[in-house]
Amino acid sequence: MVRGVTASLALIVLLAFAAPALAARRTNLMTLEVRQGSMSEVVSFQGDGGPACAQAGVCGYSGTISYSFSGVRDGGVTVLVSHSGRRSSAFGFANLDVGALTTTTVNTPGAAAPCTEKVLHKFDGFAFEGDAGSLRVLFHPAEAAPDFLASYCGGPSDADVAHAGGLPTLTLPTRRLRQKKVVLTADSQKQLHIGPFIATVTFHASFDLRRIRLPRELLQLLTGG
Repeated sequence: MVRGVTASLALIVLLAFAAPALAARRTNLMTLEVRQGSMSEVVSFQGDGGPACAQAGVCGYSGTISYSFSGVRDGGVTVLVSHSGRRSSAFGFANLDVGALTTTTVNTPGAAAPCTEKVLHKFDGFAFEGDAGSLRVLFHPAEAAPDFLASYCGGPSDADVAHAGGLPTLTLPTRRLRQKKVVLTADSQKQLHIGPFIATVTFHASFDLRRIRLPRELLQLLTGG
């Protein structure tokens, strides 16, 4: 089993069965390997020229933050679906071992040169939530407190972009993850008011997943039979 699947599986089991009420439900696990993947997120921004940027001290600021990776060294997806009577719920995670780079350039009033920074990232991921009927795929959700856009140069953060609805959300039938191969793609470009900034957020993600069947004995152990 790949390391990414092991990591996501361990996290799902830990979260799910830490709650006795959930542990008592009928549960199913779906596990997939991430064979290929890429992601890019570009945020171009400037101070909005109003009271918000004046209060934050960023009027006259402008810049670009670019985050991307073009391949996945290792990755796994685990989604847990639980049933209680006619009700169901589902949640999951994708853990990705990547070589990602954030490049930041920010122009500030009166500065002789722009502020620049480059930061490497080794891990990324995305989340699933929904029920037995459908799932939503969430990229860089605010609740996960990612820091892929963070920079000492300033600018919108991941949480700012997420709260403003800057990233797309995919919706797919839950049963689709039972297919042998699954392709997830998302593309969007949005103009938003993010805190004291006016910003354009351009996002692309593409992932090829392949289902992994766990040994029956392991499934019975993890899901209580």
